[in-house]
Amino acid sequence: MEFYGLLTFSEGLLFKKEVLGRSFDTKIAGIDISICFPCYCSGKDQRKSEDLSCPLEAQNRKVKLKRNGDKINWGYPNILPSGNSVVYAVMVIAYCKDKEEVEEVSQKLYSAIKQWERSFVDYICLCTKQSVGGLIYTDSSNCRLELFDDKYINNHSHKFVFNMYLHSKDEYLSIKQVEEALSFATSNKELLLEYQMLLSAYKAKNVEQYRQAVVDACSAVEICLNNQIEKYCQKKELDSDILFKKYWSLGDKFSLIMKIDNQFNISNPFDRIVSPRNKVVHKNEFPDAKTTWDLLIAVEECLKLYNTYYY
Repeated sequence: MEFYGLLTFSEGLLFKKEVLGRSFDTKIAGIDISICFPCYCSGKDQRKSEDLSCPLEAQNRKVKLKRNGDKINWGYPNILPSGNSVVYAVMVIAYCKDKEEVEEVSQKLYSAIKQWERSFVDYICLCTKQSVGGLIYTDSSNCRLELFDDKYINNHSHKFVFNMYLHSKDEYLSIKQVEEALSFATSNKELLLEYQMLLSAYKAKNVEQYRQAVVDACSAVEICLNNQIEKYCQKKELDSDILFKKYWSLGDKFSLIMKIDNQFNISNPFDRIVSPRNKVVHKNEFPDAKTTWDLLIAVEECLKLYNTYYY
């Protein structure tokens, strides 16, 4: 027997028109499934095929999927007249022997879907180089699978919530920021090493590699502190090796910076940065998402304090 579902990608993915309306048989967690891509405008809506605002539509299946009574946002044509499109969601058909297996099969799919989508997206990025929304480092928690037979099948492994992903105004680039980004892109310069490490930490955090994120972020802030200590020693005509031998740990370096720089105003660096880092490095502990994010924010504050530019 078969039952249906809706797979919403973590980001919109780009596909040629020839893929639209096609179904592909595959497996997730050893379960036979079909991935059914949405269709380009057809029938009476064919006249809209010249309109980028004309949404893609579901395949003509016996089940009409809706979310809270609203139509599904399957995607939109992205380039005309080719019909190449951005796809946000696909229909999933899962197969099992009988109705008694539906619950078990659905839970296996729920458990495996995020890793499956991560692998799917990674391969797309490798073979097409598309980077819609920075796909390689997309937070896979945005990916969601909804399955139902006669009714919705609860995801026992995760609390199911229909999320609305909101963005703060700071996430949208201003004209000035766009100009700055273009200037950097044409400069052939590299980001400062501390910002390269911070980017690496963000990427690790986005794929839930929290220990790696903490280590990379603390490397970034240590590079920043080392630079400031070097500048202080040059100004005072001191041998920096003497200070680095005495203040060799990350905590020591924060203590030194707080002594030599009256402008240092980062709140609780020991609790927000040093302590989580030491638990990871010295106690082999695994930080949670919140601890990791708080540390990243604190590190970013330190870097901004001492760097006017990113490069």
